[in-house]
Amino acid sequence: MKVERTVVRLAAAAASAALLLAPLPTAGASGGEAVTGTIEGVVTGPGGVPIPGATVTIGIDHVVTDVDGSYRVDGLEPPRQYVPMVAAPGGYVPEWFGDAYRWQDGTLLTITPGATLTADVELGIGGAISGTVDVGPGAALADLTVQVAVLGETTSVEESAPVSADGSYVVEGLPADRYLVEAVVSEPASTAGTWYAGSATPAGATAVELAPAGAVGGIDLTLERCGASEHFTDIDDTHRFCTAIDWLGDTGASHGYADGTFRATSSVTRGSLATILHRLAGSPAGPFPDPGFTDVPADSPLATAVRWLAAEGLVAGYADGTYRPAATLTRGALVTIIYRLAGEPPPDPWLGQLAVCYFVDLCTPDAVLRWSLGHGVVRGYLSVPPGVVGSIRLGAATTRQNLAVSLVGATRAIERLKFAPNLERLSVPDGWTG
Repeated sequence: MKVERTVVRLAAAAASAALLLAPLPTAGASGGEAVTGTIEGVVTGPGGVPIPGATVTIGIDHVVTDVDGSYRVDGLEPPRQYVPMVAAPGGYVPEWFGDAYRWQDGTLLTITPGATLTADVELGIGGAISGTVDVGPGAALADLTVQVAVLGETTSVEESAPVSADGSYVVEGLPADRYLVEAVVSEPASTAGTWYAGSATPAGATAVELAPAGAVGGIDLTLERCGASEHFTDIDDTHRFCTAIDWLGDTGASHGYADGTFRATSSVTRGSLATILHRLAGSPAGPFPDPGFTDVPADSPLATAVRWLAAEGLVAGYADGTYRPAATLTRGALVTIIYRLAGEPPPDPWLGQLAVCYFVDLCTPDAVLRWSLGHGVVRGYLSVPPGVVGSIRLGAATTRQNLAVSLVGATRAIERLKFAPNLERLSVPDGWTG
């Protein structure tokens, strides 16, 4: 049910927003005085019609509205601040209190001891985008984990829906906006997702115009499965990361080796990274200032790419004045460089806030890693045995397949942000074409 998906997705945001916005609670009062506060209100639709059965999320509390649309949440600790979120069945647009589509834009309510705050919410009827997903010949939808996601240009609304057994989907409860529509494949990685209409990246996607309470159908998407690689003789549909590796070949950023191979598990050098990122940025010719790296002279084949990296502020070199192009690129260095390339964006505010240990070798990710994990720029290693916290291995060598997957994630994140600038409120460096 669509409202359930919305609540699950946004409840974590509501809870974490409260944690992020809250100073520590003050000590309880004595003498029987109230030490907690209350938020109550009424949820209505257009014309003030009450909406029963709507789910109101305040912090970690979830309540359902009564037949008259009313709700009440007691026991809220001062001086915490909350932004109530409301979602309801029937095609209503989910909202944060204050007519906002994201908690960051909502109206904060500060809890005071014994006080009851009123937060009435009027939901509007949303629109819907629908279509089909075709998995192509030789494949079955039942073998894939796929959903359709949309991204609003001005509202930054992100919503998704599962694909039915017959290949149809409907994403509903959407405010009027222009949307990018994406078929997202979680498994297997040998099947690539796609953007409407037929683009491998957000930059080439066709936006769908949705009027207030409108409906747009026929937004059909076709998934593309890996076959024998067009670029590399050692990559086919049996390779887990074939779609990312083929994408790297499609962009012209990686030409592989002279014998036609990609060599997915080979390590990436710092020189190779400079070349690949420079090509992804459109191979800008410069001239660029000389950063003074003693081991990359002006007549080096890497000089333009390395100077471009330095001019963009992506690398600073080592304390001894070297760049070390032949050195192996570590996973940690790759994450840092991509994060700088993206404009050093803020991480998802709720990612990394829970009191859990994410990796056995790094318990609390910093802002760089939290953003990178949230956008698929880096992935951890599975635990052995399964069920135990895995590892991130930032000091390990970056393999060529690691690089391909990371750059796919980075390109997707940056191009989505170019379409929806308010998504994370950050700047994107000029020249990045992906």
